[in-house]
Amino acid sequence: MSENNSASKVSIEEFPSPIAELRSLIRERKITKDLFETIEFKQLLEKVSECAASDDPRTVWISISTLGRMASISKPAERIAAPLIAQRLSNALPDAIRLGDGEDRYYLAKSLETSENKKIVDLAFKEIAEEDVAETARRVWVNIASKNCATLTEFLQRINKELSFITPSLNDNPDAICRRIRRINSSLEDVLATAETDSGEDIGIQLRSLYLSHLPNSGPNDRDLRTDTSEDFLSSLKRIARLNFVARTDPVVYRIVDGIRRWWRPASPPKSFEIKAEQITRLGVESLLSFAKQGVMNKPLREALTSASNKQTVERAAREFASQSLGIEPDIAYWFINGAEPRETRSIRAVDAISETKLDEYIAHLLISLESPELQGTELEQALKDVVDIMPAEGETLSGATKRISQVAQWSRAIARMRRIELSPLQNETVSYDPSVHAGEDDLKIGMPVRVSTSGAIKKTQGDIQAVLIKAEVERLYG
Repeated sequence: MSENNSASKVSIEEFPSPIAELRSLIRERKITKDLFETIEFKQLLEKVSECAASDDPRTVWISISTLGRMASISKPAERIAAPLIAQRLSNALPDAIRLGDGEDRYYLAKSLETSENKKIVDLAFKEIAEEDVAETARRVWVNIASKNCATLTEFLQRINKELSFITPSLNDNPDAICRRIRRINSSLEDVLATAETDSGEDIGIQLRSLYLSHLPNSGPNDRDLRTDTSEDFLSSLKRIARLNFVARTDPVVYRIVDGIRRWWRPASPPKSFEIKAEQITRLGVESLLSFAKQGVMNKPLREALTSASNKQTVERAAREFASQSLGIEPDIAYWFINGAEPRETRSIRAVDAISETKLDEYIAHLLISLESPELQGTELEQALKDVVDIMPAEGETLSGATKRISQVAQWSRAIARMRRIELSPLQNETVSYDPSVHAGEDDLKIGMPVRVSTSGAIKKTQGDIQAVLIKAEVERLYG
């Protein structure tokens, strides 16, 4: 768990004596319930607490780390050490000092895991990028950092920023940079695939930055490292795309595959690479099918899938999935398989463009309906709790309906994002009345403040010009 023991591990004599004494007791396995009752041990802990309150940053951080070591020994030890850690964390903390030993960094991370202090969150991102060997420590830092980010996009963005500071210290050595990113990636995969945190709008862009932007277009120099890393990255992408709905529908995620393939040019990557690339592509084609069933031709996603493998692979997978699916409109099915619309369909669309506008309006109405309080998770969950104990069968039905509603909401919002449709203004917002975008009582005056009772919907067109699809319903403010 520690790194470069002979060079970077600090000898126990260099610690303040109370810290050195407590670490010696831990190392010699003398931390027992009998010891807790002694006056000498209680006095020792008081001195350790004084060290934790020191003006010297290194003494503060090593004190917290040492208390974290003690807390890991047993539940009784944790009950004694945890309040001391919490008390210290409740006060102002000094600037971060990177501890030289991997185990010390791990126990420090464990001690800080429950804190939301901005300084600790900043330290977590720094340690994610800088940690070299102590992977268990990095995973704890990942947990601290991810739970303090509103979205996975923000989480990855901050990691990429820290990595941009680190790479110059590696003398721009592609192999060294690659090994570091590979280790970081192994710690991130679970969070990116399964975390309940919202993915955000640009998770694909930030994933691409993590895997590709810190390395040259040719990737690592060592061929074996290139092969192993590419397979690691593709395995992670496959898992993320399989479990993270937003990532699975983001075209940029699939373009990462082609970016990694370029590491071998002008040669070709190994067969194992193309096998994984095809597996990822098939996941994307399944998402493409879901859009097709809704009557939507997701062209950016299809183009990205073609770059991930090739046109033939996409068409083969599409033909297989289409043969097993019912309910796709013939024209959409033709496009889904061939990537092009029938000629007669194109001419009809050119003449009757109003159908596109109608589709946008239907999607907008669907988004507004999903904003209904009755369809929000908390309302349904409470109803489920009220019903399940009294009527188990009905409760099971309600539970299934709740999950289906959540899926409907996810797909609807994905379709809306693709067509650049969003709710605006939102329910309960206070806005200035404008009859061109608001619907309300006849006696409302232009410019007067009103409350939005039902959200409106807009579509962003070229140049980010906003077209109103549905006017927001508003009412005058009272009181």
